[in-house]
Amino acid sequence: MTDAVDIRDIGGLTVMRVFCSAGHASDILQAIREKLAGTESGKIVLILQDLSRIDVSFSDFLLSLDEVLESVQKPLLVFDESGFFESLLELEAAERPYALSRSAAKALATAMGMVEKRKQKTGPLEKPRILVVEDDPETLQFLVDLLESEDRFEIRTAANGFEGGLIIPTFKPHVILLDIMFPDIDGREVCRLLRENPELGNPWVIAVTALSQDRDVDEIMGSGADDYLGKPFRIDTLLEKIDNFIGEKRA
Repeated sequence: MTDAVDIRDIGGLTVMRVFCSAGHASDILQAIREKLAGTESGKIVLILQDLSRIDVSFSDFLLSLDEVLESVQKPLLVFDESGFFESLLELEAAERPYALSRSAAKALATAMGMVEKRKQKTGPLEKPRILVVEDDPETLQFLVDLLESEDRFEIRTAANGFEGGLIIPTFKPHVILLDIMFPDIDGREVCRLLRENPELGNPWVIAVTALSQDRDVDEIMGSGADDYLGKPFRIDTLLEKIDNFIGEKRA
């Protein structure tokens, strides 16, 4: 039942993604227990995917899951996949909040005094932070090499929309270079989630994509992207677009 739980280390966090439709609830709970017990990280994110497709009653599963979590003496955050963007904002201050949706996570953390408004500190000596979200390894490496050669940016990368969503709350990028077509979370959905959650820093988003039809571009911009750059692109055009946003504040 090990395929029910996927574990990744992202940004110093241990992220455990649980596929609730991968088997019987009892097997999934046992897999969660074993994986948690074998994890040394102090900060664990447990994401419940396809929670609505669990093969037992919702209430029974939650009661059993709570027993598993009570047996693990580690700081962790639990939520369903639809709420991971907002819930991650509470990770640093949280000891062990337990919620199953975006609204529930926020309400619980607020009620327990766990949420602290964190102001983004931006000074004149700080390098602009750029997050590159791209699933093609060659394109990703090209963009990283290009930006590093400028020697004036702090750069982080993500291979898909899901990983990008996990990095954004703690990295707080000024600019995101965002591919659109991903197998997990579409880039347009990433844009919508960013615009729905101003606590994520409201970064500038440049969509870098092979999609070139007018309707595609209109949809990308309508989802919340600030600019569009079609592949293949000129290096000077990309740098010019980035420079247009660096240091600019939204009205």
